[in-house]
Amino acid sequence: MLGRLILLIAFILAVLTIIQLFKNTPKSQTKSLYWKVGLSASAIILILLAASGRIHWIGAAIGAMIPIVRRSIPLLLRYFPMVQQYLRTRPQQSPSANNTSEVKTAILSMTLDHDTDRLQGQVISGPFSGHYLDSLELEQLQSLMGYCHQQDKDSAKLLMSYLNHRFGNQWQTSPPPSGDGNLTEDSAYAVLGLHRGASRDEVIQAHRKMMQKVHPDRGGSDYLAAQINQAKDILISKLA
Repeated sequence: MLGRLILLIAFILAVLTIIQLFKNTPKSQTKSLYWKVGLSASAIILILLAASGRIHWIGAAIGAMIPIVRRSIPLLLRYFPMVQQYLRTRPQQSPSANNTSEVKTAILSMTLDHDTDRLQGQVISGPFSGHYLDSLELEQLQSLMGYCHQQDKDSAKLLMSYLNHRFGNQWQTSPPPSGDGNLTEDSAYAVLGLHRGASRDEVIQAHRKMMQKVHPDRGGSDYLAAQINQAKDILISKLA
């Protein structure tokens, strides 16, 4: 009876001590404290079970788990390369302490503020590199979309999310530009994902590939299709 009373008092004191520890620990360190408390509690429970002669059931549980683990190993070995490949190719996403999420692709870096639902982004490579998306006009963003479609599908999907967030459906229903003055030669190269010095055949091939991806009949944008056609016309006229 006395032994049980001592154990009860020790348990109450331990709980009070743990509560005080959590109160005095900064939030940034609570995760590590959870681990320490959990490991310490597990060690104490194992010691008490060993002292009371009741630890035999742990061995039985481990024995029951062995066949399950042995059957699972081939499955893990089979699917591990697939999981590894997915982790390598997916866009990098990282949560931050101020309730925001950041997603990076080969061309874009995007940040979502979960409190305000504000989506911000920056171009980190290719045309408009270093520019913030908020500083670009719709026509410039359409040119960037063409480049993303050519170079990186993840970037194209990410930019499409930004365009829908900022413009709604307007960016897909806006009237297409007319006249060569809407696109510069550099922008035309960017839309088709080409560099200066590209040959006429390269321009035609890039145009064909782009139109296969973004043609309105395949769910693409009328505006973007018009930009791609205009980019081809500008470059072909320069190479004539």
